[in-house]
Amino acid sequence: MNKYVIWGAGFRGEKLKELLTKERIVAFIDSDLSKVGKRKGETEIIDFETYHRYYRDLFIIIAVADYEEIESFLREKGVYQYFILSECPSELKGYGISDLERLLEFAGDRLGNNIIVGSNLFSCLLYEKLCNDGCEELFCYSNECRHPETIRKMERLLHINFVFKSKDMIQKTSKAFITTREKRDIDAFERKGIECINAYDFSYKIAEYYNPNLERFKNKHSNERCFIVATGSSLDVGQVDILYDNREICFGVNRIYNLESERWLPDYYVAVDTLFLKKYHKEILAYPAKIKFVDEIMGDEKENEEFFKVHCVTDDIFQEPPLFSEDVARVVYGGATVTYACIQIAVYMGFKEIYLLGVDCNYCKGSNSNYFFREQKADVMNHKEDRMVLSYESAREYADSHGIKIYNATRGGMLEVFERVDFDSLFQ
Repeated sequence: MNKYVIWGAGFRGEKLKELLTKERIVAFIDSDLSKVGKRKGETEIIDFETYHRYYRDLFIIIAVADYEEIESFLREKGVYQYFILSECPSELKGYGISDLERLLEFAGDRLGNNIIVGSNLFSCLLYEKLCNDGCEELFCYSNECRHPETIRKMERLLHINFVFKSKDMIQKTSKAFITTREKRDIDAFERKGIECINAYDFSYKIAEYYNPNLERFKNKHSNERCFIVATGSSLDVGQVDILYDNREICFGVNRIYNLESERWLPDYYVAVDTLFLKKYHKEILAYPAKIKFVDEIMGDEKENEEFFKVHCVTDDIFQEPPLFSEDVARVVYGGATVTYACIQIAVYMGFKEIYLLGVDCNYCKGSNSNYFFREQKADVMNHKEDRMVLSYESAREYADSHGIKIYNATRGGMLEVFERVDFDSLFQ
């Protein structure tokens, strides 16, 4: 049983340790030196020097979402035996069922001559499972951008007999388990007549994610229009009062509850980010929106006629556009912005015209004026607008191919993915 060191002792790192079991995790590494020498449960928190001295042969799993700086640091130090947790299915990051054996059963339940397409942590875990199950012949194909030294170390880690270095080396086999979100070269398998099995996103197979209570909203607003009201600094009370006067159907997101309107409330409220839901749990419950959609992380709260849970897949492979859900009763895909989840819900409801308002897509790190309300503390979060844009491009592509129009009615801002319309002209 292979052992690992996890870089990042936060929510994701802790959830991953639970999933892999504590026996496989020998230590946490954390960039916060104040944590070094302490313990997370029974597991010690160490610095990189301690890792290099005692554990240098073990693979590091980078568990933090913003992994780029850590990856660069490891390469500068000549360390290539690492995996990036963000490249794995949402469940490994702590969102969803936390039973590794069940996850591997969903991903790979067939024997024969197989290829695992991908070179991430989940690829290796699936390889181990298929080997233990008695798979006749098992090969790997790394279609991700991996340093050759990482592949060599991965081969030694798993005792892999053969890794395809080129798609031209691939011969006819039984199946290919796709354990990656990157699409590059996967078409080569299908051209060779190889059956491709999605072993990355298996949300639709997991019964626990399905919420039949959400089906009442399917096509409830067929061919109608709606407004998704976000929290950008361009938003003002006068705009939502106009929406109220014209009886427009509206969605509100995240801290829209800070908007001080004496009349307007959203018909639907959406919040799906795990950390946000934990931080503002009380405010969300107290907000008198008519209907609330929240991620199932708020599991202690019982559903009722105003409160509904969705399963949101956290998708951190930001060089690939996020997937778009056609059945939010089973899954909603996160895409670096709650507005993307909101669009999926609106489409599920049957809206054919969707107007975005207060979606500035423009954040200034260190400012306390990134929202329509002024924050007490400066916003130090890296919002990564480029990742948001990928999500909006995915929404536009889906909308264009399904006869849905999405417009940007925001006053100003930096979002140019959708056709802009003048907000005031919509009510003349």
